[in-house]
This record gives sequence, C-alpha cells and structure tokens, in this order.
Amino acid sequence: MAVLAGSLLITGSGVALRSMSGAISNSAEKANARQNSVNGIKLLRSEVERSMNLLVFGETPSHLPESNLANHVSNLEGTITPDDGIVSYCENKATEDGRFFKVVFGIKMVELANPIVYGLSTNYSRLRGGDSYGYALVRCGLPLDINGQYDKTASPYISLVLDDIAPLYCLKNENSCEALKTVDEATKEERMKLKAEILADLDVDFISANNSSEPDAFTPYRTFQEPAIRFKTDHNRKVLAFEDPALSTEDEDPGNLVDMSFMATKNSNQKIYMTAFARADKRLVRKNLDGLTLNGVYFNAKIGNTVRFVVDASGSMRECMITANGACKKTRMESVKNELVQILTDLKNIAPYTKVGISFFSHREGRNHMVWTYGDTDSGNDNQLVVIGREGALADAEMLIESIQPEGWTEPWDGMDNALDDHETTTLFLLSDGEPKFNVSNQSKPESRRSVYPELFAAWDISGNRCKTRWWKNDDPINYSTRWPRRWWGEKCWTTTQTSYNDWDRIATYYINQNKERPSRNKMKIHTIAIDLESNWMEHLSSETGGKHNLVDTQKIMSNNGHGNNTDSCDSSNPSSTFDHCKQDLENKS
Repeated sequence: MAVLAGSLLITGSGVALRSMSGAISNSAEKANARQNSVNGIKLLRSEVERSMNLLVFGETPSHLPESNLANHVSNLEGTITPDDGIVSYCENKATEDGRFFKVVFGIKMVELANPIVYGLSTNYSRLRGGDSYGYALVRCGLPLDINGQYDKTASPYISLVLDDIAPLYCLKNENSCEALKTVDEATKEERMKLKAEILADLDVDFISANNSSEPDAFTPYRTFQEPAIRFKTDHNRKVLAFEDPALSTEDEDPGNLVDMSFMATKNSNQKIYMTAFARADKRLVRKNLDGLTLNGVYFNAKIGNTVRFVVDASGSMRECMITANGACKKTRMESVKNELVQILTDLKNIAPYTKVGISFFSHREGRNHMVWTYGDTDSGNDNQLVVIGREGALADAEMLIESIQPEGWTEPWDGMDNALDDHETTTLFLLSDGEPKFNVSNQSKPESRRSVYPELFAAWDISGNRCKTRWWKNDDPINYSTRWPRRWWGEKCWTTTQTSYNDWDRIATYYINQNKERPSRNKMKIHTIAIDLESNWMEHLSSETGGKHNLVDTQKIMSNNGHGNNTDSCDSSNPSSTFDHCKQDLENKS
C-alpha cells in the first residue's frame, strides 16, 4: 500500500508539475502574443501619425489629390526597382523570400518619394509553419535608423508587424461552413486552398459603407478561413483603424458575435484595437459639397471658381513679425506671400480649373504696382484671369510673388477697378495693413492725384448750392463780372464743390454701388483682410457685398503659437476642422 500510495503520490505530483508547466507555458505564450501585438501596433500607429495621408486601393474622393494605391503598381513584369512601383517591388521581394505578400494600404510620407506599404502574409510563427495556421500583418519600406529617421540609402525590406492573425472561424448557427477550395494544377483534383492562395484572391479595395456625403471606407467583410482583420479609413484618407472583420449579427451568429479584429494563439484569442490619425491637414484649400473654402490665416472664406487677390505691397508691409537674436526672420509681406503660394499650390492640386487673378499694389508709378498675366496660347493675349492648372501657370505666379519687395505708398484702386470691371470674377480678397495713402508728400492735400484717379476723386466731391446776400466777385466761381466796386448786395446763389479727402467710407460706398450695378448673377463678394489695423471702410465694404472682414492681429497669432483666436482643438478626423485649428505658428508654416 505504501508503495502504491507512493506511486500514486509520485504520479499525482507528475500530473501537477505537468499542469503547472502547461499553465506557465500558456501564460508565457499569451504574454508574448500580447507584447508582440502592442509593439507592432505602436510601430504602425507612429508611422501613420507622422504621415501625410493613406493610399488605398479604391476611387480617390474628388476633393483629394490622387490617393489610389493602384498608381504604385508596376506594369513591368518582375519589378526590382521601388521607383517603378513599390507595390510590385514588395510583392516580388516577398516571393524571393519564399512568402506571399498581399498589399492592402500605403502610408505617404512627406520626406519619401515612395510610400511605406503594409499588407497581409502567411503566419510567421516557426511553431506552426507559415501556411498551416493563420496570417500576419507585414510592412515593406525603408528602415528607420536609431534616431527615428528613414535610412534613404537602404533598400525597402519586409518586416513583421503582427503575427497570429486568426483565420475567421465559422459564424453560422449550425457551425457548418463551406471551406474555400481550388483545383490543384498538378493533380487536377479539388482541395482546400492554402493561406497564400486565399490571400491572392482576397479583395482589398476600400469601399464606402453608406451613402453619406463624406463616407468612411472599409475593406470588405471577411468570411470563413479568411483573415480576421478589417481596415477602415475616412473620406480624407487620414484615419487608419481596425474594425470588426465579419458581418456578425444576431441572425447570422447569435451565440458567438465577432465585434473586433482578432489574433489567436494555441491557447487564447486576443482582440486587436487600433485607431491612428495622419498628421493635421496642412492644406489651405478644402473642397466641400458647396464649393471651395480657403483656410489660411489671411485668406479665409468660401470662394467661387474665379477669384482675385489684391494684395498690399507698400512700404509698411516690411514690418517685422518675427525676430531672433536681433534680426528679423519674417515680415508681414513674407508671411502673406508664403500663404498665397500655398493656396495657389493647393488650388492646382484640388481644383485646377479655378481661374485666379493676382495684383499687388503700392502707387501706380511704383515697381510693386503690378498685375499677374499669363499668355493665352490660343488668342495670343495675356490674361489677368488664369486657369491655375494650366501648364506653367503656377511656376509663373510664384516667380512674380517672389519678386515682390515692399515699398511705396498705398493705392489699391487699380486692383479694385480691374476686379469690378471683370464680371467673370465672383470673389475678391483685398488685403492691406494701412489706410490708403497717395503718392504725395503732403497726405492732407492729395489733389495732385486727381488726374490719375478722376472717378475716385469725383466720389469724394460734395456738390451743393451756396447763397450770400453780400458777396464778392471772387465768391462766384464763374467770376461773371469785373466791374468796380467788387462787392455786390442782394442774394446770390451758386454751385460749389468740396472734396472730403480721406473720407474712406465714401470710397467704400463708391465701390459698393459699382458692385450693385453688376448683373445679379455676377455680384462679387469682397472679402477684406486688415493686418494690425482697425479699418472701418474695409469692414463696410465687406459687409455690404456679402463678404467677410478678417482682422489679423499678428502679435496675438504669435503669442498663441499660431492658433489665432480659435481655441478649438485640432481633430484631423473631422473634415470640418479648419487650418486655423491645426496650423503651427507662422514661422513653421513657411
């Protein structure tokens, strides 16, 4: 009995030890799987968050630059150069390594010519073998060095991100799912598909899940034996998220609903959660359902398909905004020019059909008083309104803008007149940092400019009757009599004209009335931008033409680190977020 008892005791101890060993092994396996998934997701999230946007297989929304990953697929068989098509290069690279790689999405980096691509492969676990169990999420792209910078001297290579992505199990209530099968080429007999063959046939196009105006896009739901992971992006191609991989409903799978992508090891299932946002949208032009919107610091309003910019280039625009070590790093003029160039660039990419007019003003004789024109090859004429998407137009506009160095007086009238005379223009931006000043030494007596701007001065002239009962010859502008004595008695009336110089509100009314005379469908919205300036006449001009008046306080912008007066947080997933919410300070923005 003792021996038997001893035997039983020894046997029991062996079972206990084996059970404990198994528990430790299972626990270690779960911990390793959890740690590996955390590390892989951290890498993926960090790469998305430093990127500009995602590239996916599927139609590019009309308001975005090209974001279809299919444009990075090579037409050359056996592509071995990334620049010929990074998707094909990575697929071929995997084949050389004895694996299969199904590219699903790309991540566009501002500093890299080719995107980083992510996709699905067979399981990397040596314990089970690549094809005998599940799937893996892998990355193909340039490596990162120890400083977190991309090593541009290296070649793209493939690395594991997440292993043990489960094959989707049977969801049907009766637990009977039809296995994915194929006909073997060698034996001509039907057999179950290998994991690589399942991936080869996998649909990875991102499609809209609903009919909303700005829909999210998803890869398709997965079925039995396909990888239990599904990807989501948004209308702006800024979001990457894992979603529920299967259409699991109460009717389809009442006892075992799948609500999240998941991994599976020998002893456990683990859901994988991730949502990452690409960097805040730095574009200053947004295309919405109702048209285009500019989201700059200075130029910030909705526009039509034809827009003019009338920009102050007088001497006061040399005022420094940012200083460092006693030196000026950026002037008002430089800040405005930077934003204008970025807007034109965004317009070319997003709405290349937009017609643009640009004029800078100082005084009419000044070298900054100029209008951008670009030759029309069809008519041989230089046009003041230029389709920004025309070949060479953007580069030509940039050359003009770069050439502007602030000097001179402040006479914006030619730019205003050109815009109002052009009935095609529907939106005008007038930007200035000072009240108008004429090119005369004595600003209180600008009469010498009457011959230059006769209609403008006529708007200042106030005519009326003047009567006197005792009057002198010189009182009467007609001077009809020279008889002596030169004083007459009796009431005498005549017409006089007085000019109310510097009554800028009358000038605003002058232009408001011109706009009213345009055909109703060609009324122009005049948006005004005053830099560090309270300008009643500019505000009046905007309010009466349906425009927007933007008072830019540069000191407040700088003290708020570039967030202006807006205190809302930046949410790159929200398509209504404006650049004002997200921009860096004006120094970085250049």
